[in-house]
Amino acid sequence: MSAAVDYRDPRIRAAQIQTVYRHLPVVLAANIMVSAFTLFVVWGKVPEWIAITWCALIYIITSARIYDTWLYWKEPRLRERLDLWERRFLLGTIVSGAVWGSAGVWLFVPANIEMQAFLAVVLLGMGAGAIASLSASPPAFYSYFTLLLFPLIIHLFLSGGLVREAMATMGLVFYVIYSIFARNINKTLLESLKLRYQNIELVESLTREKEAAERANIAKSKFLAAASHDLRQPLHALSLFATALGDRIRYPEVRKIVDNIGASVQALESLFNAMLDISRLDSGVLQPDMEDFRLKTLFDRIENDYRPQAEEKGLLLHIESCGDAIVRSDKTLLEGLLRNLVSNAIRYTDQGGVSVRSSTAGSECVIEVRDTGVGVPQESLDDIFNEYVQLDNPERNRRKGLGLGLAIVSRIGRLLAHPIRVDSVVGKGSIFAVTVPRGQAAGVKEHTEVPMPAVGQELRGMHVLVIDDDLAIQEAVQVLLEGWGCTVAVAGSLEEACASVGAGLPLPDGILADYRLGKGGTGVQAIHAIEALAGAPIPAILITGDMAADGLRDVHASDYRVMHKPVKPAHLRAFLKHAQKQKQQSRQGVQ
Repeated sequence: MSAAVDYRDPRIRAAQIQTVYRHLPVVLAANIMVSAFTLFVVWGKVPEWIAITWCALIYIITSARIYDTWLYWKEPRLRERLDLWERRFLLGTIVSGAVWGSAGVWLFVPANIEMQAFLAVVLLGMGAGAIASLSASPPAFYSYFTLLLFPLIIHLFLSGGLVREAMATMGLVFYVIYSIFARNINKTLLESLKLRYQNIELVESLTREKEAAERANIAKSKFLAAASHDLRQPLHALSLFATALGDRIRYPEVRKIVDNIGASVQALESLFNAMLDISRLDSGVLQPDMEDFRLKTLFDRIENDYRPQAEEKGLLLHIESCGDAIVRSDKTLLEGLLRNLVSNAIRYTDQGGVSVRSSTAGSECVIEVRDTGVGVPQESLDDIFNEYVQLDNPERNRRKGLGLGLAIVSRIGRLLAHPIRVDSVVGKGSIFAVTVPRGQAAGVKEHTEVPMPAVGQELRGMHVLVIDDDLAIQEAVQVLLEGWGCTVAVAGSLEEACASVGAGLPLPDGILADYRLGKGGTGVQAIHAIEALAGAPIPAILITGDMAADGLRDVHASDYRVMHKPVKPAHLRAFLKHAQKQKQQSRQGVQ
């Protein structure tokens, strides 16, 4: 049941007035033609001065209404004066109806039934036209229609005779029928207008809510992306302290507690990194860096990193040879996408294995990650790409993941314009396929990676400079490195870093520098300054919590290796091993 219509709603009144004025040019044209034809038919049957006067009045009122219509459409701002235009239109309609209705008296030929029937047809025809043109304004319609028909109806009744009385009666019947039609049309029009404005309000409301939600989501994402440096600081320090503690513990009962702490830190890192990845992708600050590269480099790293995880579950991880396939994409983002797919496949597979393969077709390369896991129901294939959706983890067991992996996959796929397809059978496994454009061999930048020494070597004798303005991280790195046998100097700013290598103090064998330092300085500036004092390059690594490419433009322009917080201690140790080897090679060259 429809709600009651507010007839005085200004928007509805404006629409009604606009409707009748839109129809008015056609109505006025009909007035000119019908009055001229009527004059032609009655000419010689009524006094000529009466016929001419009646027709002249029709033309005068029609001309006035044409001018009124021109005024209405000329100045849009005037249309906002609803009361004025309602009165003007109603007045014009009343005068027009009175002049047309006078034909039932002035042009009535008492002895000629054919002329009386002709007048009835003309006036009923004009009334029928009024149903369409005036229904939007009930006062105008009823005024016009009553003045149009009743003079003729009354004249017919007063003239007497069965035929005339029958014609008068039919005129009354048509008056009632036309009035009902006009009322129903008006009601339908008003309800459609009200529904239109309700829909407009609803759309505007939904649009405002959607825009507000989008702004809130973007603001949240930008906040997390911008604040990632500060958010990563304590987690970075916690990871370093936990590793340093683990290196010093020898008692089995305490060792188990430390291992649990380490596992919890790793779980926290996984959750934190996944949430920041989602925020970076949603905030729009992440722009892909497209390049041509060999797919084998990604496959080798994935096999090296995930084979132990698969073997721990008793699964076979099969990385098929991709030959010399070259693709064009953002290497880091594509690797993150594939890592999430492989990690997800291993997590949801208990028997059998996981395979990664690629195939080329024309200008595209299709990379598939297959598993023999639990599979996904067909009705849930779209849901699995939403955040925190885990079909086989109702108890929210964190060892089964966070439900963010496929959400990241979906966002990276959209960002890179790499279509993602999934086929799955419950109980038999799933196939996730990503389509990547093929690259050109001429565009491949060949990288020669320097092999890292084994982790088991000692770091004694290494002098390391740590540059970071966070005291907790200074202490955490110092405790960790001293546990590995290094001597450590710490600095919180560019000036302190330069002071640490002056006045006869030893030059560092390696530098660990945070990108953002106090007093507006950067780690890049600090490393450059120390190398200038040393007169030679020093192995250095930049550590940062920033993820936006724009904020790290000078980092990428340098040749320094970059690690993002929270940094795994094993990566720091591998870097220091490499620096130690360079130091040993330098001494041998001098000798």
